[in-house]
Amino acid sequence: MPNADQTASFMDRFFYPGLTRTLLFWFLLLALLPLALVCFIGYQQSTQALRTAAVESLTEGTTQQAHFINNWFDFRFKDLRVQAESRQNAEFIKSLAEGLKSSGQTAENYVGSYQWATLVEANKTDLVQLMQIYAYYYDLFLIDLDGNILFSVKQERDLGSNLYTGPYKSTHFAGIVRQSLEAGETLFSDFERYGPSANMVAGFLSAPLIDEKGDKLGVFAAQLKVDTITELTTNSQLSNASQVSYLIGTDLLSRTAIHSPTDVLGKKIETAQAVLWAASSAGAGHNDIERIAFDYVGPFGQKVLGVHQALTIGPVKWGLVSEVDEAEALASARWMARLTILILLFMFFIMVLAAIVVSRRITRPIK
Repeated sequence: MPNADQTASFMDRFFYPGLTRTLLFWFLLLALLPLALVCFIGYQQSTQALRTAAVESLTEGTTQQAHFINNWFDFRFKDLRVQAESRQNAEFIKSLAEGLKSSGQTAENYVGSYQWATLVEANKTDLVQLMQIYAYYYDLFLIDLDGNILFSVKQERDLGSNLYTGPYKSTHFAGIVRQSLEAGETLFSDFERYGPSANMVAGFLSAPLIDEKGDKLGVFAAQLKVDTITELTTNSQLSNASQVSYLIGTDLLSRTAIHSPTDVLGKKIETAQAVLWAASSAGAGHNDIERIAFDYVGPFGQKVLGVHQALTIGPVKWGLVSEVDEAEALASARWMARLTILILLFMFFIMVLAAIVVSRRITRPIK
């Protein structure tokens, strides 16, 4: 039968160390749990605040960009109508059309004739100067009522061709020329690869050419440089270095260069925002959530925070998508999370030392 000393030794080994551990556990729990909870709530609130600020900045910037692009095209339409209603341009196309008719030649042969060259030399100065003044024009065209291109500043392969029956009758360019004559409207063609311009990506504007009586004489058209449109999406002040904006069409092909010039009509964007805009533009009932920003995987595989804005340029529908790398947008919150973890670890060691000292002082008298 154990004596009193043996019993006391057993209690010292098993009961009192257990009591010390129990006190130590509860001291740490009661001290660190509230601290950890406060830190977690602070991190959550700061993350939400940063996210809200990023969404507001992104949405506001996208809205301003969309407004700027719409205004830019509105002014281009106005400039084109001014040229289409110019008396000098009206006389120019009338002279070319009458010369073609009197020559008895096809338009393709007529544009290389001496009579055509004489008319062009006498009347082309203002249009050539217009090209030099406005850097966003790649070419300017005068087209008669039958769809014959009778003048262009660049004089590429399409000069002398017929946009109704010739080799370029299936182009977007031919389509808006026909519509401008039929409806009397100023139109934009969207982008396409245009064969006469070395298959480069091009967009066209067209407006009916009218005389002082308002009678239609043909069409005045302009070919735009695609680089100019890309610049419209990159000229704003961006709050984040990783923020990008780009245009997409209803076919989900990019209309602007994102990371490379080959992206234009070469990269299909099938992200969540792009698909949402496409559904909205097709009238699928998504207008109520059209401009909501949310997280998704971006076109190049990274996680982004993005939003879109619908654009309507004449008959053409485009979507403007703006994205920012989520890691960059929430970088401050992640830095705060790392700092919070370091503080908790530091406090943990401090609390352990303090709890050990206090628990020993409590258990020593009991021993």
